[in-house]
Amino acid sequence: MKVLLTGGNGFVGSHILDRLRDSGAEVRLLLRRTSNTRFIEGHLPQVELRYGSLDDAASLDEAIQGVDCILHCAGKTKAVEVEEYYRVNRDGARNLVRVANRHAERLRQFVHISSRAVCGPSTGEAPAREEDPPRPVSEYGKSKLLGELEVTGGCAVPWTVLRPS
Repeated sequence: MKVLLTGGNGFVGSHILDRLRDSGAEVRLLLRRTSNTRFIEGHLPQVELRYGSLDDAASLDEAIQGVDCILHCAGKTKAVEVEEYYRVNRDGARNLVRVANRHAERLRQFVHISSRAVCGPSTGEAPAREEDPPRPVSEYGKSKLLGELEVTGGCAVPWTVLRPS
C-alpha cells in the first residue's frame, strides 16, 4: 500500500511516519519547502518527497497520483493571527478533500487526524464521550472541528476521523 502523509514532519505525524515505515508501507510525504525535518531525517532516504501545500491544488493533485490512502495529519497548532488556524485546518482539509474526490475511484481510504480540542473540556464527574456533541472552546479546536466537517460532509472516499489526545 502507498500512503500520502501530510504533516509527517510534525510531532504526531513523525510518529505516524515511524509506524508506517515499520509496517513496510510505501510512504509519500507532502512537505513545504520550508518544513523542518529534524524529527524525520532518518526516514527521508526511504520515502518519496513531494513539495507543496494544502492551499496549492496542483501540488495536492500531483501528490495524490498513484497513492492508495491519504493520511492527513497536517495542521496549524499555533498561530499569530486567528485566521491562520482556519486557513490551514479548515480550508486545507477542504482543498485536500476536493482533490481526493477527483481520484475517489481508486483511493481506498482518507484518514483525517483531528484533535481532542474538538470535544472541549470535560470534568472528572463528566468525562467526554465519543457520542457527546463537539464543544470546542479555542479557535484551534473550532478550526479543527470545521476541518472534520469538510471530511465528513464532503469526502467521496471512505473516511475515518481520529482525535488524538
